Amino acid sequence: MDTLRNFGSSMNSLVVFEVVAREKSITRAANELNVTQVAVSRMIVRLEKALGTQLFVRSRAGLVLTDDGLLLERGVTEGFGFIKRAVSDIKQRQQRTQTVTLSLSSAFIAYWLMPRYQRFQSAFPEISLRFHVISGVLQGSADEADLALRPADQRRKSQQSWTFTPEVIVPVCSPSYLESHGPLDDARDLPKHTLIELVPTTINWESFQERVGMVGTVSGDPLIFSDYALVLQTAMIGRGIALGWVSGVSYALRTGQLVPASRHVVTTGRQYELISGQRPARPEVERVKEWLVAEMEADLQEVARMYPVLAKPEPPRGLDQPVST
Repeated sequence: MDTLRNFGSSMNSLVVFEVVAREKSITRAANELNVTQVAVSRMIVRLEKALGTQLFVRSRAGLVLTDDGLLLERGVTEGFGFIKRAVSDIKQRQQRTQTVTLSLSSAFIAYWLMPRYQRFQSAFPEISLRFHVISGVLQGSADEADLALRPADQRRKSQQSWTFTPEVIVPVCSPSYLESHGPLDDARDLPKHTLIELVPTTINWESFQERVGMVGTVSGDPLIFSDYALVLQTAMIGRGIALGWVSGVSYALRTGQLVPASRHVVTTGRQYELISGQRPARPEVERVKEWLVAEMEADLQEVARMYPVLAKPEPPRGLDQPVST
């Protein structure tokens, strides 16, 4: 601490340095800090003078860190990260409830988690859930969440994870739609059905049909959405057939809001995981994780009992990257 106090520059200079190093621009750093470019430049010069070394060099692409600059950037980033987590932990302790942030798809929240949320609250009255919502493809950074539902291949080595559910896909529709239109078992059934599609996606109806050998015939006009929650809602009100990721539609299958619309069920061989960047995870995060895993296991067992076709899905044959669940 004496070294930091006496090294010849203020701690504010480290804050300025972190922003300049991250933005690689004096102008953008000044805008973020809401100060003038001159003030930022002076602070960096003062820091370099205190350290006796050059921290940046200019290039056509912007500012580039020197070797000493890279060394300082690692230290400052780690130090500020520790401070941020410490402040967050202190605030958490001061709150009567403990907040756990989950990064999930809109469909999973609406049609899997919310129907059992009252049961969660009864089990954990001291924990409040906050949601980072993804409307379509399950991807993106999990850094802002305590737990994120992601395909296993998106996990970084620095993150810990817990297996949550296999990727199993089955066409689903409302009971009334199935009664009036019949199942989608063969290519000849396609013209009488409306297929509900999620876009963008990497596992769509075309790839599913190729996977199960249902080719050569075109369906009726599709309904296309960019939010998987709307895909499922449209299927529930009887407007067509949607591809259902069993982990996301398990509650709707158990309650009869949706039913399998085909004898074809595909497993991709991929796993979805609950991912956390915390090591170790906070006790309340562990409790939420254990509850989610137990609920999903119970759902999958019950759905397999109700619909035997889901207990024996077709073996994987190498589909593209997974989408929302």
